[in-house]
Amino acid sequence: RQMCIRDSQRFQLENINPSRIIVCGAGVEHHGEFVALVESKLGSIPSVEGTQVRTREKTEYLGGETRNLTEANDISIALTFESVPWTNPNMAAFNVLNTIIGSCSSFSTGGPGKGMHARATKRFLNAHHFVESASGINFHFSDSGLFGLQVNGVSTYAGQLTDLLVRELRALAEPIPEEEVRRAKNILKSNIFQALERQGDVLEEGVKNLKTFGSLDGIGNYARIVDAVTGDQINSIVRDILRSKPTLIVQGGDVGRVPSLDKIHNQLQ
Repeated sequence: RQMCIRDSQRFQLENINPSRIIVCGAGVEHHGEFVALVESKLGSIPSVEGTQVRTREKTEYLGGETRNLTEANDISIALTFESVPWTNPNMAAFNVLNTIIGSCSSFSTGGPGKGMHARATKRFLNAHHFVESASGINFHFSDSGLFGLQVNGVSTYAGQLTDLLVRELRALAEPIPEEEVRRAKNILKSNIFQALERQGDVLEEGVKNLKTFGSLDGIGNYARIVDAVTGDQINSIVRDILRSKPTLIVQGGDVGRVPSLDKIHNQLQ
């Protein structure tokens, strides 16, 4: 059926209400005027209590596989695992790990400041002629997260591309040179500081910290949190996710050349 005005009103009552709104401002000279302005713009939003407010159910990681056959001559393979939510102490370690992997493509083979030392460049693109691009996959959510690797290449080499994914994932569970860990942490800190150069970006990050962690303390501690990550910690989180159920997504030509999810899972043990 078509949406009507009542659908919009019900959505607002269930999802947009004063208890869920945080208003922040940067460069505010007169706080009283700012508060009055907010009240004039948002004060008409009705306050809804009790069962009318929609509560979000906790999400659950499922895993599994999907394959989409196309007529393309290339293939994209993504192999991911459940990782951790934003509030998990290992969140920073996953971000350092993702920086170690990096990303690259045949259109940008890397250079100073472009990931020339990343494993995606050195151990995927530069080492195998059938690889067209490679990257890490790293997402954090309120209840869970995703971490893994993605590779694109010539579809007739789908089996070799899968073997490469498995081999490199297992390699991340082995000791990582301290120089590689230190370089990744420096790159990650640099990316964080560049993303927070503008006042508006700092404000937005502060709001996210307030909603996620309940305080604004996190922003000033990002560098310290990243520096605290160790190679042993990275190895530990990789071993943990490799024991869990993976998610396999394949799209392109020759998708049947990619082994079954169960076989890939067994190879990772």
